[in-house]
Amino acid sequence: MQDKLQSLQATFRQETAAYKDTQQELSKSHGSRQTFMQQQHESELVLQELELLDEDANIFKLIGPVLIRQDPLEAKTNVKKRLEFIKGESDRLDSQCKKLEDKQHKRQMAVRQLESQIQQIVQSASKAESEQ
Repeated sequence: MQDKLQSLQATFRQETAAYKDTQQELSKSHGSRQTFMQQQHESELVLQELELLDEDANIFKLIGPVLIRQDPLEAKTNVKKRLEFIKGESDRLDSQCKKLEDKQHKRQMAVRQLESQIQQIVQSASKAESEQ
């Protein structure tokens, strides 16, 4: 019985470590997704501002320490492409977060099951000792 308890405790430690790793991965993915959502919002605001401008308006793009004149059509196209990229990354991160949440739930259930088994063994061992 002692060997089984030690085996379960070792498995419990492994599952707990895996659960914590999954939590960290999920937290990291949520952080990345939040960053992309912020970038998406900013890019949408830029596109709205570009739509309000006249066709002959001067648009400048900051490249390093220098402002470079940019064609309005080119600026709109670049922002739209950026929004498409952000949307794709957001969808990918949504999918990744869902998979990690499912994985985390499975790990959590495994940890609870192992914890329950360990408690049962400890209780039956203490019951057997008290009967002697």
